[in-house]
This record gives sequence, C-alpha cells and structure tokens, in this order.
Amino acid sequence: MKFSFLVLGFLVFVISVLMLTACPGNNLSTDANLKELSLAGELISGFDPLTYEYNVQLPAGTSEIPEITYIKNHPHQKIVVNLPASLPGIATVIVIAEDNTTMKAYRIVFSLAPSSNAYLRTLEYNGQSVPGFSKEKTEYEIFLPGGSFEVPEIVAIPELPNSTVVITKPNSLPGIVKIEVIAEDGVTKKLYSINFQLMASNDASLKSLKYDGMDVPGFDKDKTTYLVVLPEGTSQVPLVSAVASDPKASIKITQAVSLPGTATVQVTAEDGVTKRVYTVEFVTALSDDATLKSLTYNGVSVPGFSGGKTSYSVMLPYGTTSVTVSAQANHANATVSIQPSGTVSVPSSGSITVSIIVTAEDGETTKTYTIEFSREAPSNDATLKSLSVSPGTLTPAFSSSNLNYSVEVPYGTSVSSVSISAVTNHSGATMVVVKPKVLPGKGEVIVTAQDGVTKRIYSIDFTVAEKKGKILIEDTSISSGTSDFIKVIGSDLGSITSFQLVLRYDVRYITDWDSANVMLYFNGNPLRVTEKVIDGNYGYIYIGVSGIEDTVTASKELMWIRITAGSTKATTNIVFSSCTLAGGDLVTTRTIPDQSLDLSDSGVIQIK
Repeated sequence: MKFSFLVLGFLVFVISVLMLTACPGNNLSTDANLKELSLAGELISGFDPLTYEYNVQLPAGTSEIPEITYIKNHPHQKIVVNLPASLPGIATVIVIAEDNTTMKAYRIVFSLAPSSNAYLRTLEYNGQSVPGFSKEKTEYEIFLPGGSFEVPEIVAIPELPNSTVVITKPNSLPGIVKIEVIAEDGVTKKLYSINFQLMASNDASLKSLKYDGMDVPGFDKDKTTYLVVLPEGTSQVPLVSAVASDPKASIKITQAVSLPGTATVQVTAEDGVTKRVYTVEFVTALSDDATLKSLTYNGVSVPGFSGGKTSYSVMLPYGTTSVTVSAQANHANATVSIQPSGTVSVPSSGSITVSIIVTAEDGETTKTYTIEFSREAPSNDATLKSLSVSPGTLTPAFSSSNLNYSVEVPYGTSVSSVSISAVTNHSGATMVVVKPKVLPGKGEVIVTAQDGVTKRIYSIDFTVAEKKGKILIEDTSISSGTSDFIKVIGSDLGSITSFQLVLRYDVRYITDWDSANVMLYFNGNPLRVTEKVIDGNYGYIYIGVSGIEDTVTASKELMWIRITAGSTKATTNIVFSSCTLAGGDLVTTRTIPDQSLDLSDSGVIQIK
C-alpha cells in the first residue's frame, strides 16, 4: 500500500511537469500503450498492449527482481520503470504519450512460489544437540542412562520458518521419537527419527523405606543411615519394608531381632555391580518433655505463664535494679539451664533477655523460653487523688485536673487550726503541703512526679467569713448579792428590727424568777418577758422586743441587765443560752456556751 502511494505521487509529479512543459500541437500522438513487455528477456506470458496488470510467480527463495524490458508502440513515448524494494512486490511501467498528457501504467505483481525445503536446522533432546546432527541425516540412535523413565524433551527447528514440524513420542523407554518436517508447499516432507535406548541401570537407591507401614522419618534416597525412636515401653520389634527406585533392581532385607536393634536393606542395581546398604536402628524413647512447670522472677510468677508459651515480656517497676529468674521443669528428669544465671542487673534503659533452656530426658529435645525484662520509666504523674481542708469546703469540688481552689473559714479561725490533707495519685510522687501564714492567705500543695522533673502546684485561696452575729461574753461572773448593770454591746450588725434573748437558770437556786429581781433594758427600754418554761432542774426565760427601728453601729450599747439574787441564795446560776437578731439582710442565731454568772461581779456581753 505504501509503495502504491509512492507510485501515485510520482505519476502526479510527472504529469504536472509534462503539462507545464508541453507545447500544444494539433498532430501529437496520444498513444500510451507498449508493443511488448518482457521479464529477463522473455515476453510476459499473455501480454496484451491493452492489459495493464500481470501476476508473475517466481521460484521459491528468489530475492533478485527480474530485469524488465519493453518495446515502445510509438517512438516519442516516454517510459518510467519503478521496481519494488524486495520480493514479493509490485513493479510499475509508466508510459507517457507524445502529447505529454495521455498516460498508461502497466503493473507486474511478483509473488514467490511455496518452498519445498523440508530440512531441519536444529535438533536437540533435553537441551543437548543430537550427536552428529546434519540436516541430510534423518536417523539417530541415543543411549540413555539405565533407570531413565521419561522420554526426553525434543526441540526441532526447521530451516525455513514457514515449514511445519510434527513430533511423535513413544509412551515409554526404550522407544523411537519421530520428527516430521512438512515444507511450505504442503507436499514435500522429510522424516527424522531418534531411537532412544537404555543402558543397564546402576541405580541402587530406594524409592521408599518404611517400618510397620510407616515412613522412616527423614527418608531420602541418598541417605543410608536412620535412627528410629520408638515410644517408651515398646517391646515388639518393627518390620522394615522397602521399594527400589528402579524396578529392575533387587532388594534384600535383614530384619532387627531385638530392641534396641538394627535392620538392613541391601539394594543391587540392574547392572549387578552397583550396590547400596540402608540401615535402620531402632531404640526406645526417653521422655521428650522439654516444657516448664513454673517460671518466676524475684519470687513472682511470670504473668500469663503457660508451658506451651515460650516468649514473655515483663515490665519491672521503676527503681528495680536486678532480677533473679527461677524455673522448674515439667518432667523430673529434664534439665534446666538459665542464661545468664543468678541475679541479673536490669539496665535503666532498654532491656535484657534471660533465656531458660530445657533439655528433655532424651538429651535431644530442647525448648527455649525467653523473658525480656525492661524497667518502667519514672512516672510523670504529678496529680493528686484527693484534696481537702479543715475547716471549710473547697470551691469548686476537687478534681485532679483543676489546680485552683478557694475556701471560706469562719470568722475567728486561727492559722494554726487550718489543715490541708492530700493524697498523690501515683505512689512514687512526693508532695509538700504549704499552709497559709496568715488568714486570709494562700495555701499550696506542691506535687513532684516520680521522674523528679514534672511538678504541679495546687493552690488554695483561704478567705475569712464576715464577723456578723457572733456573740462574745466578757466578764460574766457575778457573785451573790446585787450585780452592777451588765452591758450587752452590739457591733457592725446592720439594721436590727427584733431582738430576743433566752436566759437559762437553775431552779435549785432560783425558785421564783420574779424574786431574782432581774431587770433588762434595750436602748433604755425595759424588755418584756414573753415566755417562762421549766424543764427538770432548769428554767428558761424568753425575753424579747420587736418593732425596733435602730441601726447598730460600733460599740452600740443595746441592753443593760441587772440581777439581784435572793438573800438566802449563795449563788445564782444564769446562762445566756441564745440570742436572735433579725433585721434587714441579717437573720442570725448563735448559741452562747453555758456560762455561770456569779452575782457579785459585773460583766459585758458583746454582740458582734
């Protein structure tokens, strides 16, 4: 196709030149036919000037294009011959008439006749050249080693690639392999043959070796000595059987007669010369138990220990510097070797592996257990598990991740009575508790992790509650007789709208409250006794006033109390039990500790 396009292009070019150069004339010939067209000096068979395409078959193997010659039908014709690059191919003969316009093209299509070459170029068996091979020689004889069973692989390559090769193999050896070569023409054939013969075999090997129908362990035809260990307590002597690799070889078996004992198998090859003797020694087994019953380190059982598991990893606590491994074999007659033995130093970083090698009673079976010891890195946990203070309650509630807290202690709390209690989350961590030096003030718990680097500071901000409503009794003893007025003083209580005081007295000393001649005043106004109650040895007097509109400022004198005991009483025991103040944003009740009041002295009760 590529060649046709080239020819067409060439024709277009020639015509264009002729048209540009031609001079018009009324008498120029338009004859563009040839009179004759010949190949290699012979007229093309069936040539006709008006026939423009011819098929010419050349002999097989032709590589040279025949010479093309011609005779013009008009003396002023122009002829152009284009030859193919190779065979098969197409040649063109272009005829241009005198008028330089009329043009004819004759095509000669060359083909090659099919080859009759049925020769082989190569003949091999099992990758080797057949000895003495020649393409002209068709019969060969090859002797294979005795004992060969497989027909060799044959490789046959024809001399020409278009030939066909058919190989026919025998089913067994000895036998003849036939190689038929069919030429390209499909007619010419050549038959090659290889007659494979077998030499007498020198194979004295065994194909199988058994005892009591079981394969001898590790059997290999090239291995002649075997040891078979029978189960402990076996008393019956096994029977040996064998099969030769070469069916033509002979076998002689001599059985063992006792245990321990040895059986022999003698194999004689087909050649009658080559011999081989196999021996099977039978012994009864010792225990092959090479497992451990127990495995410990520093007196502690290895986690997850099992006799069937051989590899372990143990993480030792931080600070552990050495380890001692102990092991007990499962079988009493097995031996245990520990490497390295004794006490082993544990590195501060990385790991160390201890191997425990158990050798069974049979002396052959072994099992190696390994323990890889490494040491925990020091903990960086510097948190607290718990934190509390007394008095008071932490705000917010304790959380190990929260470092800042506040707590309010009652007014009047001393620094010495404040305590901070804490427990570290990790046992290897240390802590320092720093109490506040004054109130209000700041306390801290400084936690240092086991690694000595990581620190965490828990801070507690201590505040003091306001001093509202606290009752103090000063100099409350009164001896027998008539007391001076006792002042009740209030301080910074804000607006007071009501006031109530409870007095408790001992009825054994004051039989009649009225006779005690107790006078109470609030801001100069006498107080009203609202209720009297006697309970056992004690009487309770409830005294109060309401509707008060007064603002208590610093050291405001709220109430005066004057008590006069009866002349027959040695002492009078009066106790200020409680006081309730109400007003504005203040409602507070405080209980006064029991205080005995001797009637002779005077005192001051302060309400703060």
